[in-house]
Amino acid sequence: MKPFDSLIESTPGVSSGRPCLAGTGMPVVQIAVHYRRGESPERMLRRYPHLDLQRIHAAIACYLLNQAEMDAELAFDAEQFKQAKHAQKLSARGG
Repeated sequence: MKPFDSLIESTPGVSSGRPCLAGTGMPVVQIAVHYRRGESPERMLRRYPHLDLQRIHAAIACYLLNQAEMDAELAFDAEQFKQAKHAQKLSARGG
């Protein structure tokens, strides 16, 4: 049996040290976004054919075990994106 922690890794300098799917550099939160939208693991596998179901299920489990923290990260990322988009609009208008 493969231990759960062998499928998830955090490496400084890769995805800002966030948990990633081992050997891929793909952040767990990226899978979490699709999970929160109601996508099945099989649909995610079609979206990301370089992954396997073990890693996708591990990412979902990691998200569920750390849901509050990861939801906060996603909210922070969304706010950063919103602010950057706003700044870009202001810059395009010359203001």
